[in-house]
Amino acid sequence: MSSISGILSFDLADTNLEQTLGEPISLFSSGRVEIEGQESWAEVRILRHANDQGSHLTSQPGGWRGVVVVGEEWFGILQTAFLAPQSFLLNIAFSAEPGAADAPLTLRDVALTLMRSAATTEESAA
Repeated sequence: MSSISGILSFDLADTNLEQTLGEPISLFSSGRVEIEGQESWAEVRILRHANDQGSHLTSQPGGWRGVVVVGEEWFGILQTAFLAPQSFLLNIAFSAEPGAADAPLTLRDVALTLMRSAATTEESAA
């Protein structure tokens, strides 16, 4: 069975910093995902490394929901970018092994790229 590849894309301006009682802080974002050339929406919770949870995506009607687990250093970078006055774009590339049709995709080889987003028209005109 061959692996599949994909990329999740988010604007950190559309991200929420969340913490529920007894749970660690997480970033929750909605954006888009492209898996093997097919694009749809995605909602992802980004967590610091946790022993009991790995990165995965579950198919939903018309899109995907899931969790991406990152290291402490990357979580700190994302938190800082989230709080920054300028907007950043986050791309998360991954590979996964296809499984049963209704099984979540377990993400492997997760690579994050963070970049400052282009200035808006208003900012460019100022």
